[in-house]
Amino acid sequence: MLVDYPYEWRNYMLRGKIRTFRSDTPKEIIDKAKIINERLAEYDVKPFFHFEGKEN
Repeated sequence: MLVDYPYEWRNYMLRGKIRTFRSDTPKEIIDKAKIINERLAEYDVKPFFHFEGKEN
């Protein structure tokens, strides 16, 4: 499934990990990423974004 997100979000992702946000990512971005993950879950798609220090 194609997921479109702002290119600037890459500045907050860990290098070497697939779409994983660092722990210092602004809450606003984290909240939007979680909404995207929730919408994907409605279609039984695995989470697209991951978060440092949390199991997904």
